[in-house]
Amino acid sequence: MGEAKVSSSEPEFNRSVKVEFEDQRLSSNAGVLLLRQADHKLQLIESIVKNMRDPSQQHLIRYQLGDLVRERVYAMAVGYSAQDDVDRLTHDPAFRMAVWNRAGDAVLNERLASQPPQSRLLGIIAGQRANTNALREGLFQCVHRHVLARGEDQRVCMGGLI
Repeated sequence: MGEAKVSSSEPEFNRSVKVEFEDQRLSSNAGVLLLRQADHKLQLIESIVKNMRDPSQQHLIRYQLGDLVRERVYAMAVGYSAQDDVDRLTHDPAFRMAVWNRAGDAVLNERLASQPPQSRLLGIIAGQRANTNALREGLFQCVHRHVLARGEDQRVCMGGLI
């Protein structure tokens, strides 16, 4: 018998990532790469954070809002709902490739945000009404684009479909 055939995929958000489907397991969270690919196509996280403002001094922080939001949303999407769960994901290679918004494979050497920066994120969103509104508007815009793309004859408003 010959060796098992290995298939691979290359996500558009970072062409240096090569996902090979074989028996070896480096991460039990490889599905997060598919989530990142969908997010890249739909621009969900970008819609959410584009109008948010981080009051922190930018030269003193390591994690940008987009990275923090992406990490939190992806963690919840794959079943890590508690804020402390992100500590377990900080060294997961699939999560690092999916969360960091930087090209190349250097992100494999980066560490994701642990629980304290995630708490800072929640404070940034909840502590400023403008950021809460930006979150709401970003989600709305993403849904609005989806409804328009479907071509259905429906109007969209902040309260939902009409």
